[in-house]
Order: sequence, then structure tokens, then C-alpha cells
Amino acid sequence: VSALVYKTGAWDLRVCEDIKAFVHSESMDRTVSGDGLYSALLLGADVRDNYYMIKRKLKLSSWSARDVSDVWIEENDIDFPLERLPAIKAERDSMLSVGAHDAATIPYTVEMDSYTVTVCGYPSISDVRVVGLGVGNAGDKPIDVRVWFNELRVGTSTARRGYALAIDGAFNLSSVLSMGAAFKYVSAGINAGLYSMQDWKVDARLE
Repeated sequence: VSALVYKTGAWDLRVCEDIKAFVHSESMDRTVSGDGLYSALLLGADVRDNYYMIKRKLKLSSWSARDVSDVWIEENDIDFPLERLPAIKAERDSMLSVGAHDAATIPYTVEMDSYTVTVCGYPSISDVRVVGLGVGNAGDKPIDVRVWFNELRVGTSTARRGYALAIDGAFNLSSVLSMGAAFKYVSAGINAGLYSMQDWKVDARLE
């Protein structure tokens, strides 16, 4: 990646199906073809050792383009299913176990549809600390381009409305002895539709 901007925070993306962004690229130099130009989306614990990187080749819009579909070319949009990221990491770990990949600290890259996806270290979509957007040039010549990212967002929630059950009871074992008991079960998705995404329960709990 030639340039990367990022924001730090704490996000649990397990309740989200996909991550999306609109991307536009152009060059004032009409001789530039844009070959090798790509966008990059990073999700991870950091930007160096533990991250997922999603890349997609970019097409340049014509400098004279006026129609929205010609300016914001659909083939440049990022629309990636988040559930595939843990699957790629699991695939990498399987390769490690049989000696087909040298180390978790070495980036592992796969081609997936129109995306190039890399996992390095041990990132988790349940604990994303850094979100980054960047551009890169895989060509052998420098190019002068402008790239815009718009509306980075996560898509439809995978959470379903959950349920909770609580039982309290008291039992008299004799005239001088009694016993109390309590049972509580909270399913995944109990707060779905009621509170913000960060408050949703993604794991079941028994108490």
C-alpha cells in the first residue's frame, strides 16, 4: 500500500454481514491508464502485525465524466462479506499446521472473486482496533491519481432477536431447612433491535 489513513477505536463486527464503501479514482493526466492501481481496506488490531487487508483493482473515471455511474464506477465499490475473513485465517492456520506456510507473521494472501485478501498475524473481527483506507500501485511506474472513499459502512446485521429466561424457586426440605435456586439464560441477539450494535449480545450465557 502506497498510502494509508486510519482510525482507531473498538468495534465488534461479528453481528455484521458485510462492509461497504464507494470508491472513485481519476487522473488529470489523460495518458495515465491506471494499470496496477488498487484500493485497500484494513481491519485489525494494528496496521503492522495483526490485520486483514482487502484490496480491489480500481478503474479510472474519465475526466469528462458527468453521470454518477461513470464517476462512481460500480466495479470500484467495496462490498465484502465479513464472514469470509475468519475463514481465510482458518485456511492460513491449516496451511501452517502442515508446513505449507512459514509463519503467521508472514502475510497470507488469497484471490477471492474481484478481491485480493491478506491476513497477517491474529486479527479478529470481534475486536477491531484499527480501520484503515488506502491506495496502492502494483505497477512498475509511478502514477498521478486522485482517489475518493465515500460512505464506509457495515451492512445488514446477522443478529436475530434473542430471548431470555429467568426462574427463581424456593424449596422447603423440612420445618427447619429451606433452599433457594435461580436459573437465568440469555441467548445471542437479546438486545438486537433495541440498542446500538455494540450492546448486542453475540454469545449465549447461562447463569
